Amino acid sequence: MPLRYWTDLFNQDQLEKAEQHFCIALESAPNAVIVWLNLGRLLKNKGQDTAARQALLKCIEFDPDLPSAYQHLAVLEKANGNYDLVVTYLLKAKSILQSYQVKHNSPLPVKSRSDLAFVNFHLGEIYLHQKRVKDAITAYDTAIRPKPDNPLPYLGLAKLYQYIGNEGSARNFWHRFLVLARPHQNLSSEITRAEKTLKSTIDQ
Repeated sequence: MPLRYWTDLFNQDQLEKAEQHFCIALESAPNAVIVWLNLGRLLKNKGQDTAARQALLKCIEFDPDLPSAYQHLAVLEKANGNYDLVVTYLLKAKSILQSYQVKHNSPLPVKSRSDLAFVNFHLGEIYLHQKRVKDAITAYDTAIRPKPDNPLPYLGLAKLYQYIGNEGSARNFWHRFLVLARPHQNLSSEITRAEKTLKSTIDQ
């Protein structure tokens, strides 16, 4: 069956059936990078971190220049608190994306710009967790450039400026986050927290 069928199963959350199809595909094409990648994503979503890690590393073994494999590994390791590994994987993905731009001497495609924004946002999150303030600011700012309509880096900057006590800049970024985030239903909890935080800073 075509790969589109398997990814449809994946997107419809028919995870068990999708996993079976991925495994069958690998029996006939054990070096199929896209199948290893999607199997890793699927296993990560199922909470099978060890198997997901193995699948994603297998993907990299066959294609060491696939940034999305490093991105998924970074998310997996972030959930497990392995922050040094997260930074390693994110920086590798960032290097691959930037080298593409240099090699082709042209702007990144839309998907690659989204990937670069994703990578820099998560770098900002880790740097903020590590209290590396300057690195976090740089990462969040860099995440905004390729995708300025993504609300999450503004949320990160709001938290960061609040952490260092710059309430004016924090309020500015809370506002910018809320303007961009309100159309996104999946950010409802972040929006509620941001509104409460912003209100509390105004009431002080």
